[in-house]
Amino acid sequence: MTDYSLLTDPDMAEIFESFVVETKETLEKLDLDLVKLESTPDDADLLNEIFRSFHTVKGTSGFLGLVKMQELTHRLEDILNKLRKGEAKVNSTIMDGILSGYDALSELLVIIEENKNENFDTELEIVSLEKIIQNIESGAIINETDVEIEEENEVEKDPYEMNDEELEKAFLNNSKKINEGNNSNISNAIAEVAPIEENENNDEIIVNLNSNKHILQSKEDEKNSTKIINKISSTFAKKSNDDKKQSNNVAEQTIRVEVERLDEL
Repeated sequence: MTDYSLLTDPDMAEIFESFVVETKETLEKLDLDLVKLESTPDDADLLNEIFRSFHTVKGTSGFLGLVKMQELTHRLEDILNKLRKGEAKVNSTIMDGILSGYDALSELLVIIEENKNENFDTELEIVSLEKIIQNIESGAIINETDVEIEEENEVEKDPYEMNDEELEKAFLNNSKKINEGNNSNISNAIAEVAPIEENENNDEIIVNLNSNKHILQSKEDEKNSTKIINKISSTFAKKSNDDKKQSNNVAEQTIRVEVERLDEL
C-alpha cells in the first residue's frame, strides 16, 4: 500500500501547495500545446515542449511519492520521446491515447489536491498507453494519413476489365471476325458491278455499281475495293479501244473498196 504521509505532513504543506499550483499551470499549458499538436503534428519544437511538460510532472510527483501520477506521466513521456525522435508520427490512435492520458492526469490531480491521496483508477489508461508504446516499437502503428491516401488512390477494379491474356485473345477473335466480314464485303462489291452498257457512238463505257454500296469497315477494305474496281474499269476501257480500232479498220476497208470501184468505172 502506498504511503501518502508526506501529503499530510505539516512541514510539507507549502511544498505540496506549490506542487499543486505548478502542476495545474503545466497541465494548462499542455492543454494548449496538445490542441496545437493536432493541427501541426510534425512540429518538432512543440513535441519537445510537450515532452518536457510531462517530464516535469513525473519528476515532482515522484518526489512526493505520487506513484500513480508518476507511472501515468512516465508512459506519456515515453510516447512523446519516441515521437520527437521520429520513431513514429502522430496519428489519431496516438493522439487519442495522449489526450485520454492527459484527462486522466487532470482528474488524478483533483483527487490528490482534495483527498491527499491517489484514490483513482489509472490502470486502464496505463495499459492503453503501454500498448501504444509496444506498437510503436514493433512497427505495428502505421501512419493513418498514408493509409487514407492509399485508399483514395486505389482504383476499384472494373468487373469487365480483362487481363493481358484475355485482352489478346479477344483482339485476335475480333480481328478474325473483321477479316471475314471484309472478304465478304469485297466479294459482294464485285458481284454488284453492273453489266457494261455502250452508248450509240461506242465511245464511252458506263459501269454502274449497285446504288446500295457496302460501307467498308476500314481503310484497307476501301483500298482493296478501289483496286478491284479500277482493274475492272481498265479492262472495260481496253475492250472499248479494241472495238474502236476494229470499227476504224472496217471503215477504211469500205472506203478503199469504194475507191477501187470508182476507178473501174
